[in-house]
Amino acid sequence: EREKERKRRGEERERKVRTKEKTKGKWKMELNQVADQERELLVGIDERGEGKRGQKRKGWNVFERRKRRKHRVVTRLSYPKISISDREANAREDFPSNRVVSTKYTILNFVPKVLLQEFRRLTTLYFFLVCLITLFPALSPIDPVTSFAGLAFILVTAMLREGYEDLQRNRQDTVENNLWYDRMTPGEAHLPTRSQEIAVGDLLYIKNDQKVPADLVLVSTSDEHGRVYVGTSQLDGETALKQRRVASTTAGLPLHDVSGLCGTIDCEIPHHEAFDFRGTMLTRPPDGAEESALLGAEHFLPRGSYVRNTEWIVGAVVYAGLETKSQLNQQPAPSKSSTLDARLDRAVLVVFLTKLFICLVLAVNAVVWEERFADDQYVSADPDGSVVYFIKVFLGYFALLSYFIPLSLVVSLEIVKIIQARFIEWDLEMSLSGKSEDCAVVRASNVTDELGTVRYVFSDKTGTLTENKMEFAKCSVGGRVFTLTLEGQLRGELGSEDTPATQRALIRDFLVNMALNHSVIVTTDQQTGELIYHASSPDEACLCFAAQENQCAFLGRAGDAATLRFLRDTGTVEILHTVAFTSERRRMSILVRHPDDGRIVLYTKGADSEVLARARDAPHGQATRDHLLQFSQEGLRTLVLASRTLNPSEYEAFAQRRDALLSALQHDPAKSLELQDLDDELERNLDILGCTGIEDKLQDEVPQSLLYLREAGIKVWVITGDKTETAVNIGFSSNLLTPSMEVAFVTTDSKETVGDQLIQNYDGARGKERALVIDGK
Repeated sequence: EREKERKRRGEERERKVRTKEKTKGKWKMELNQVADQERELLVGIDERGEGKRGQKRKGWNVFERRKRRKHRVVTRLSYPKISISDREANAREDFPSNRVVSTKYTILNFVPKVLLQEFRRLTTLYFFLVCLITLFPALSPIDPVTSFAGLAFILVTAMLREGYEDLQRNRQDTVENNLWYDRMTPGEAHLPTRSQEIAVGDLLYIKNDQKVPADLVLVSTSDEHGRVYVGTSQLDGETALKQRRVASTTAGLPLHDVSGLCGTIDCEIPHHEAFDFRGTMLTRPPDGAEESALLGAEHFLPRGSYVRNTEWIVGAVVYAGLETKSQLNQQPAPSKSSTLDARLDRAVLVVFLTKLFICLVLAVNAVVWEERFADDQYVSADPDGSVVYFIKVFLGYFALLSYFIPLSLVVSLEIVKIIQARFIEWDLEMSLSGKSEDCAVVRASNVTDELGTVRYVFSDKTGTLTENKMEFAKCSVGGRVFTLTLEGQLRGELGSEDTPATQRALIRDFLVNMALNHSVIVTTDQQTGELIYHASSPDEACLCFAAQENQCAFLGRAGDAATLRFLRDTGTVEILHTVAFTSERRRMSILVRHPDDGRIVLYTKGADSEVLARARDAPHGQATRDHLLQFSQEGLRTLVLASRTLNPSEYEAFAQRRDALLSALQHDPAKSLELQDLDDELERNLDILGCTGIEDKLQDEVPQSLLYLREAGIKVWVITGDKTETAVNIGFSSNLLTPSMEVAFVTTDSKETVGDQLIQNYDGARGKERALVIDGK
């Protein structure tokens, strides 16, 4: 199996190398344009009937492709060089304003756009046709004022609705564009500036919990290690904080030197990838030499993010206004129509065709009667002939039978939608704080009826169903469960003479793993002197706090050294290497050298599926697995902690290979894959220390809310990264699952067997209320 895995990695590495060689030296925007041209070429081939199996692909044409794009595209061929804090130089370049406009209409296009939107509906076209016929008294017995009054009411109501909603967007834009920020200048440290007046190249001073007004490159921060946490929940929905750091050339600069910083930034063409950035910054401090630094996603703060757990930051604006990531990902406000409108149009079409048939029959009968009996009766024949008479009678009956599609139906729908939208906005039960200013906002009142057609709800678990406030519940160390960890139970075990030496060593490494293996920033409360842990994930802060309660406190980090207070001794642990957590790896590792005995130890924590697969057999291994299952069935979030002790020769060999790969990485980007393989080799042959169980409580009234949704016939899907047992337990506690349900499990690694399992589970639960649990493998 290892040979197969090594062969697969080698093939994947070669494929990625070939791909990178093909794309090397090209900007991302140019690649996107080439890709779009290739897709459109393939679309053209498909439209000529030369697609797969000689058939046309339904809906695949250039216009459909353009409609499916969910982001704007910048048409620049190159991006100008940015001068830091030099507005005169940047004014000569083609940089956009930072003013944001999200409205649909202007004064000039408001009436044409609204009319075009309304006349796309068959009902409006129908009533307009009836109005035209009633203009001719010889054709219609109906007063044109009556018809035009109803049509005018529909159009005026639509204009008032669209105008009101667009006015609300304009007010939000006004608030956004007039937020105040501090701009740093050489002459005056903080110059108050509105958001819409911010320009590319400006140095902005942003405080904690303040919104980032433009795309920035991080220049300085109040943290002595140059780190900052950023909240991006408004951009990607992720409640976990992301860590960013200052560029190497400006790290450690005093604030007064930052205000006089000069230099240039050369970056890529703006594109829609929110967390992807490449560039180069050349800086000239007031009293220093010129330095250059590569910029990446770890130095980039997108517009719409928030500064968290940091007193202040200073950032240089690289993209502004319509070229920011958030604006490139934002489509113009669309003209929406509800499902009810579509169904109404279909009904109108059927009634319209039926009416045409009736008018045709009546007109034909009138012409036949005209030709046969008109001269014998008191009414003389039409002097214009049968054809003209047929048209007159047909149009007359068309106007006379206009009540087939009642105008009052459309008028009632328009009024009901407007009133319903206002009721939603006035409903205090849908307010965050119970006050009117925090009520729901209706941005498109013509689709409010869609709320009644929802059949499926897709939800995340953490931070949506749960509070995302982690509390350390229990842990297992060396095969033994500890339920009073936050009361110092592990500390008591360390000081007990009855505790075996091996168990004492496991507890010690377990606590050190929790205290060191993270990316937490520590601050101290000035009044109480208590340590405050700021983390990108609440789990990490929870683990640090649990270690602190057992007299293993993380005091801070300075470069490659971490300060740790263990029991009554305070020491500095040398950090040799860190392997960061990613969603693909699902684990994090840190390699340290202990100051007391010189031991080189790798501490690893992560998902059980990843850590246990890399661990050696241990006497307490099966007990730890049983405790993991027990914690999961109790609905706790689980992590496995492990370690590996390296001898000096093993570490030297690892360090030499890593240094060689880092040196080669500057000339060969494909070496990054070999670095990943090297880290993967390091995280092998681990010794299991234990596992943790962390509780994330449900938010208030979640069970009642899910019960209401189920009673309404709505299917609810919840995605979570927890173990299957944890997910099922939370499903029952949140009323997503009930004891009366037939719960089916789909657990397979093969795509071919998924369908068979689904069919088998469906047939077995026919006629019963059923639920489906799918393993993400």
